[in-house]
Amino acid sequence: MNDHSKTLQAITPLDGRYRNKLGNLDHYLSEDALVRYRIKIELHWLIHLIQMMEEDILPPIVDCSEKLKNTLAHWAINPPDDASSKVKTIENQTNHDVKAVEYYLRDLLSEHHASN
Repeated sequence: MNDHSKTLQAITPLDGRYRNKLGNLDHYLSEDALVRYRIKIELHWLIHLIQMMEEDILPPIVDCSEKLKNTLAHWAINPPDDASSKVKTIENQTNHDVKAVEYYLRDLLSEHHASN
């Protein structure tokens, strides 16, 4: 294999010939980044729903402790390091990327609840 083999197999010039010029763009545009942003969005939405329940805008479905709300806020900023890998494993079973994020968060919250 020559030096061009990797760039010739790239999907676009961005991950091929321009890869070394783009710095850390993969931090924002990679599959890992997509999964992490989806997790962040889902968690921010959950936090919003909890706030709406606390303000009596929505009927109270669950009672969330301050510790859980703080944990959700932390995860919404910094998802767990293994999050993308776990989501991709779930996606292999569901064959649906967004549903895999939902199942991952369900499992993450269950684990958190079991440990407290």
